[in-house]
Amino acid sequence: MVTVKELRETTLHADEDRAYLSFKIIRWFGLYIAKILIPFPITPTQVTLIGLFVGLIGIPFLFFGNYWYSLIGIAAYHFHWIIDATDGVIARHKKQGSISGGFIDSMAHRIIQPLLLVGLGIGGYFKYDNTVDVFGLFSFDHIWFLYAGISASIFFLLHYLVDMKKYEVILMETRFPDKKTLDLLRGGLHGYENPFMIIFFAAIFDFLHWLIAFYAIVYPLLLIKAVINKYNYFRSI
Repeated sequence: MVTVKELRETTLHADEDRAYLSFKIIRWFGLYIAKILIPFPITPTQVTLIGLFVGLIGIPFLFFGNYWYSLIGIAAYHFHWIIDATDGVIARHKKQGSISGGFIDSMAHRIIQPLLLVGLGIGGYFKYDNTVDVFGLFSFDHIWFLYAGISASIFFLLHYLVDMKKYEVILMETRFPDKKTLDLLRGGLHGYENPFMIIFFAAIFDFLHWLIAFYAIVYPLLLIKAVINKYNYFRSI
């Protein structure tokens, strides 16, 4: 049976010794969990999905604003990161690394982290009653915690959007002759998927709020569809 020492020597990146302390702690746990899972017929992507599932389970615990529930939620979030350290070790040890697996791994973070921020905002809203006093200096309505969670989540995603767009631009500039690849790079929402095409009529006929309610349901489904489509594309190349 493989040992933790062997996994550390053969599967960790050369620069990980220079990583910050919390990263090293997560990697340490990840090695031991990988050692347990390696003998079983489990793929790195399956491990990633388990970590995503655990992280998602922890998010609702943050909503209550309760101290102990919050600890459970944050513990689940950190376990998600430990699993993230585990899947890479398994992939490198079993030589099962793939572009599609890397895509799912990256998507798991982009799903969990903004939801965590929203969860913290909801938790702050329910933790305090009406007005929050700050050391007697000033006070504010507790709904601002909710606004803060939503704002932090949106700008977190926008930050990563800006970061990722540079790769899209670089790839597009190479002028791929393959239409399938170009369509993948362009992405975006089209037709009924894009509310900005019909928002004028929604305002005229006074159904703006029903429109946003509709897209609150549709967009999560479109996200799932997009992830599956791109995952299948990466598996095909």
